Amino acid sequence: MDMEIKSPVQIFINGKFFCIANTVEVKYNSPEFRKSMVPDNMKLDPSQFTGVVVNIKKQLPSKKNEVEERKLEESKNDYDEFFHRMVDAVDDPNAHLPIG
Repeated sequence: MDMEIKSPVQIFINGKFFCIANTVEVKYNSPEFRKSMVPDNMKLDPSQFTGVVVNIKKQLPSKKNEVEERKLEESKNDYDEFFHRMVDAVDDPNAHLPIG
């Protein structure tokens, strides 16, 4: 019985975290994976091979999201820097010079 899980799934290999997959397909004796499951150096005919394939699909982050996340991190760093400068300037009268 073939199965497909379309929600995010945590993948562990030998008890260690590997990745979070977006979808996981479990296929039994699938003709599309038969050729890749039987190595070329084996004398076994791919049609005789029966097996289970777990196909893990992970969506790669797009460049757009990456750029937006980087800008958000930079703005947070700018605010943190600004906040620390203001906290340091609380008791410094020269830091609060009037504009004009």
